[in-house]
Amino acid sequence: MTGSPPARSASERLVHELKVFPNHNTYNGSWLDGRCHGDGLYTWSDGTEYAGEFREGLMWGQGEKRWPSGRRYCGEWAHDMMWGNGEMSRPQRQLFMQCDLS
Repeated sequence: MTGSPPARSASERLVHELKVFPNHNTYNGSWLDGRCHGDGLYTWSDGTEYAGEFREGLMWGQGEKRWPSGRRYCGEWAHDMMWGNGEMSRPQRQLFMQCDLS
């Protein structure tokens, strides 16, 4: 995957707020044009969390995602997917992996 979301003009302003969605997921962070954009924390109702960068509503840039099972990925994201360099760990199995997913 290549490319990035379209550039935004400097006149568009970011706002910071907490939003609770009807499915009980939450996002606490920066918004632009009604979408997650900038740094934030997205929490799914099952307890999964992503803390990091968003672009136009997508996980994009540096971030860390933690699952209730203890699995964790810390690294690069693009198009809502693990992309580029990162580290994946699963503490229950003592498994650790460094990867380049680009």
